[in-house]
Amino acid sequence: MAWRYIQRDFQAGDILDPEDWNQNVREYIEEINGALDRDNIPTASVVVGEEVASEAFNAFVSDGLDSTQQLEMDTTSFQDIDMTVNLTAVSDELLICETSIQFDTADPTQTYNGTNYNNGYVKFTTGTLRDWLRYEFIMTLDGYQIAYAGPFTAYHKRQPVYMVGALPVEAGAHAVRCAVRLFAAKDGGDTVTWDSSTQDFSPRIEKGTLIVNRRKR
Repeated sequence: MAWRYIQRDFQAGDILDPEDWNQNVREYIEEINGALDRDNIPTASVVVGEEVASEAFNAFVSDGLDSTQQLEMDTTSFQDIDMTVNLTAVSDELLICETSIQFDTADPTQTYNGTNYNNGYVKFTTGTLRDWLRYEFIMTLDGYQIAYAGPFTAYHKRQPVYMVGALPVEAGAHAVRCAVRLFAAKDGGDTVTWDSSTQDFSPRIEKGTLIVNRRKR
């Protein structure tokens, strides 16, 4: 460590200026913060070509839906979406996970005799449980929830969903997954299924992409 010198030598009767004090403080702060110069490193101590290779990197892994995924309407449990990122870390990493999902309440090519949809929205005259139909999404890393989106209503024929979450992990195998849950928020609860409604719905995941940024140093 190089010698650090006092920049301002205060004497009795001096008019105090905070900047004078700060100049003295900065002397050791710069040393603590790693402000290295020729006083800190001996001559020829760094040989060109023999530096340690950098371990810092960002690697991207992804997965996505190959085809439309039909969802079950007779359950209120979370249903896994058919895309998973599996990876093995050899040391500590930070995993930054993001997903983009397109949810449709029915087959976009069908109108169901015009009874359910009108200009992209559910008709206000249809069904008794229409007001309570909901769905929500989660993203998990090794079973821990790292992102949430929702709840959304069935009023829209199509709902774009985006989630992002990050978590540091240790060396070993890891898995990132997404899931969706359908339920009817009726009478203050969430145990009623979509299948109990009078709607001719056919909920599905039309598109989905899952991307994981592996950041390590």
